[in-house]
Amino acid sequence: MNPLSISPCVEHSEMLCPGPAIELAMLLGLPDRPPDKDAALPPLWHWVYLPERPNRADLGEDGLPTHGSLVPSPSTGSRRLLAGGTVEFIYELRIGRSATRRSVVAGRQTKAGRSGGLVFTTIVHEIVQNGRICIRERQDVVDVPPRSVAGAQGDRPTEVVGPDSVEVSIDPVVLFRFSAAAGVSHRIHWDEKYAQEVEGYPGLVVQGPLQTILMAEGLRARRQQAPRALEYRYLAPLIANKRMFICWNGAEAYVQDGTGRRTAWARVRE
Repeated sequence: MNPLSISPCVEHSEMLCPGPAIELAMLLGLPDRPPDKDAALPPLWHWVYLPERPNRADLGEDGLPTHGSLVPSPSTGSRRLLAGGTVEFIYELRIGRSATRRSVVAGRQTKAGRSGGLVFTTIVHEIVQNGRICIRERQDVVDVPPRSVAGAQGDRPTEVVGPDSVEVSIDPVVLFRFSAAAGVSHRIHWDEKYAQEVEGYPGLVVQGPLQTILMAEGLRARRQQAPRALEYRYLAPLIANKRMFICWNGAEAYVQDGTGRRTAWARVRE
């Protein structure tokens, strides 16, 4: 684990049962590939395993942990976003075997933004199975000033997307099922009234990890091999029940909404 960490290492272990992977396969429309015991998890599917499980009493108004977490809920009025990260796939994780996730806060810094100070926190995870590190991951989360993240959703005509693209429909049911599978309790993904009236979004927000998994699935299929590492970034909020396109170009992929605005980006790193 990173020797430069600024927090104690938090460990969580569990058996990687088939259930979460089967749920994700069905959610992504892949019933022809239901994972079973000893199957290898596809890239990023570990995101539906080993989640934080805070007590109900420890959750704030936004659904995020107020304490007892590596990154407690942001200060009053601020908003929490996942900015991006990188994932290194060293060995395959296998279903039906125990795994341990070790996590630390590796850094925290404040930067000036157009709407005020932005607090960036870097978290490093390692997932260990059979005594060896299988996945090494860095996640960057950012706390932003109130009502500075939603932005306006314009009514411009749909811009032309690349020839290698597919339109995906994301509705509140999909958001709910993915939040449940991944252990995500942030209210912007399932409580539309809260998302609009408190955090200032036009509607429910599509989870960044769901967008990244969809991009990674396409990259893996087109390259006919699993990536050794993946870098991803979230560029703007993607609102549910709007048009959503997944686009691929060689080793890169991006998500685009119906106004032509890119909301997420990913790149295979060799």
